[in-house]
Amino acid sequence: MAGTDSDTASRAGAALQMAIYDDARQRSARAPRRWPAASKWVLASAAAAALVQCDLGGLLAAYNSALHDWPFSTKALSTGITYVLSDLTAQALERRAVASSSGGSRQGITLSAAGSESKLRVGRALRFGAVGLLWVGPLLAGWFQLMEHFVPGRSAGAVTRKLILDQLVQGPFMIGTMYLLTGVSGGLATGRGFGRSLRQARRTAEQQLAPTWVRSVFVWAPVQALQQLFVPLQHRVLVANGVSYFWDTYLANKMGGEDES
Repeated sequence: MAGTDSDTASRAGAALQMAIYDDARQRSARAPRRWPAASKWVLASAAAAALVQCDLGGLLAAYNSALHDWPFSTKALSTGITYVLSDLTAQALERRAVASSSGGSRQGITLSAAGSESKLRVGRALRFGAVGLLWVGPLLAGWFQLMEHFVPGRSAGAVTRKLILDQLVQGPFMIGTMYLLTGVSGGLATGRGFGRSLRQARRTAEQQLAPTWVRSVFVWAPVQALQQLFVPLQHRVLVANGVSYFWDTYLANKMGGEDES
């Protein structure tokens, strides 16, 4: 009986994912339109089911469907989720490093709303995620559109110009503002007050901006060059988020200490 229920659930999930695939293909040939509000929950449920089942095809289909109707918010939300996961990963690595250096035994790492030596702090991860959702995601979406508008094409000259603009303008600007935003939000969370938090965040940004930007060039210059050559415009934020998970784990480690001091 249990096997029958499992087979039925699997067939239902497969049918739902196939419906999403078919709908995405059909809507790609029609003028853009928005789904009814109720369909947002259907799409979110399908995406969650695909994620739980590790079904990358179904997850990508759900992402493409959302991207078709809500391109800006979809890119922002995916960036916010990436930032939350990056910060949680950074915290886990920080705790493991502390345990190893102190010679302590490895303990299970759990989630906690408050700070703890052995618990991941959800508040810190959500603050970092908010920076991704409300700032970095929209900035990336707008920046890629802007570059493609003023420097269109995939010729060697166009890609070179976009790469220089990206690394010399957008890169340091984003890193600097991230240090400020994470520093201020972390300071406010620990009760330091806005003025003191802003001063501390500015000092940290001034000290860390240049070395962080130099490291970012080695990571992002080849990624963005490949993006401009091979990745469609609507998927560049998604690809950037994939690489960004690892880069932002590093950044979360650098920036997360602001709310611990």
